[in-house]
Amino acid sequence: MEMSDGQPFEKRIKTEPDYDHLELTTQERIISVIRAENQELRGSLEALQRNVTLLSETVVSQTELIKQLLNRQQINSILQISTFNFPIKTEEDLFYIDKDITLVSQVKYVNEMKNIFSQAPLSKSLKKVLAVELVLDFNIDGVQKKKSLRAYKQFFSALMEAVRLTDSTQPAEKALRKAMHCVKNNACKRKVRAEKNYIIDLE
Repeated sequence: MEMSDGQPFEKRIKTEPDYDHLELTTQERIISVIRAENQELRGSLEALQRNVTLLSETVVSQTELIKQLLNRQQINSILQISTFNFPIKTEEDLFYIDKDITLVSQVKYVNEMKNIFSQAPLSKSLKKVLAVELVLDFNIDGVQKKKSLRAYKQFFSALMEAVRLTDSTQPAEKALRKAMHCVKNNACKRKVRAEKNYIIDLE
């Protein structure tokens, strides 16, 4: 069978482009590109996950190291706290201790005072922390022309904690007031007796 141009119909069909095959080939290339991109993306994600894991491990390690260094510095600070021999005899000594007490060193001072208070009733053991002369010049709030013990915030806080740990039957401030009152009364009685003895000696 021949067409008007003289070529057989079957032969002419074969010479026309195979559009179905071309379309399939294009789709395969697109799919291949997408697969390659997905593979590359998957590799990037895996690398990112490895980096995140490594970073997390590094942060944890550094955090642990910082904690160890801080603990070591705190221990060194405690060991380097200057030793102060109680009782506190002057306001200058009280000023020095108040400045020396920090969040770290406060533990040491509280323990030292607690140990002293545990040896006898507070009315007696207080004199081993605050000398009688200092107790006579001070009271807690600085009333009645006395100096304020509360004004030395760091020392007063440590003192209150030591009293609280020694006697939990009453508020620490109440216990301290009673003890200071007893110390002052005993000091006055001693002074009166000394004056009487002095008069007797003169006679």
